[in-house]
Amino acid sequence: MRINILVSLSILFVTYILFSAYVFYNEGYGLNTIGLFSICILIISLIVLYLQEKTFLSFNIIFLSMIYIFHLGHIILILIGNTRILGYDQRFYTTEYYYLRAVIYSIHIYFWISFGMIINNLKNKVAQVTFRNVSHKTLFRTGLILTIIGMVPRFYIDFSKVILYLQGNYNETRNFVTSGLLVILAKVFYIGLLTLMISLNKKKPFAITIMLGIITYNVIYMITGSRGESVIVILLFFFSYYTIIDELKVKKLVLLAIFGYFLLGVLSFIAETRNMLDRDLDIMLQTFIKYLTSESPILRVLAELGVTIKTVFYSIEFIPGAKGHTFGLNYLESLIVILPNISGFIYDKIQDLTFIYIFP
Repeated sequence: MRINILVSLSILFVTYILFSAYVFYNEGYGLNTIGLFSICILIISLIVLYLQEKTFLSFNIIFLSMIYIFHLGHIILILIGNTRILGYDQRFYTTEYYYLRAVIYSIHIYFWISFGMIINNLKNKVAQVTFRNVSHKTLFRTGLILTIIGMVPRFYIDFSKVILYLQGNYNETRNFVTSGLLVILAKVFYIGLLTLMISLNKKKPFAITIMLGIITYNVIYMITGSRGESVIVILLFFFSYYTIIDELKVKKLVLLAIFGYFLLGVLSFIAETRNMLDRDLDIMLQTFIKYLTSESPILRVLAELGVTIKTVFYSIEFIPGAKGHTFGLNYLESLIVILPNISGFIYDKIQDLTFIYIFP
């Protein structure tokens, strides 16, 4: 197995060298060729990590997959010629020169992150989660207390947003303002339930009931148009369940793939309908069926998430012109956000640290 890993790693490195040479020596490089290199690097990286970690449900694989989708997802759509990208095509916001530089830069960063993960796995044994020194009773009690603490704030915030949505649309929910303390306590609710689920790792029926309950609750809550946090919560519980409590076998993988496709359709449907004022049931149903059949939700999600490449080409285009390089200082300065927000000082500092605010 170690030989297979080393061979795959060598192929990955050679692919990256060929990509670098192609970009360096060829002034007329094209987006399609660069895109093919990026997909090769993606696939080989994931294969090597799978050989090392024996599972696709690892932090490294999920993280690498997500950063590729967010920064290079449009490349896949461009290669297959899918017109769905046109509604999200970021090439209209910059020149070809800056767009290509952003893509090339993203591929370089992607390779070195994946290479670092692979080398780290070679040097260190992949950690396995165990509970030999953990009291399940303590975990259960802790989870129960946290769930009770966060329950009322969680339901208050969620139901308030549902009411605002039903009275108007998604924009109404974005104007919802409440105490920062309540928001923090509401997040404790999910931490408590996650702890409860983990404490029941030897009682799978109870653990899976918690996971399915959370997934159902968040899918229903997404009718308000708020998708981001709910998707993160669903992925967190799913990832925790199948890495700590149960093993993800082929049969379950097929069922989860079907559910994942359905969920992507829901996400696309919500994006399209959340600002509608006329919620005619027939129109809503036709729209939902459209996003499950005639328009692939997978391609739509690639188009929607891939817009993150904009931050890369804007950074290349406007820094250091609009703002000087910080050389990593913003990572240290960001530690001040743990301080009390007296007179709005923290908010102003966050605005300054968030470099995307300087873009036109």
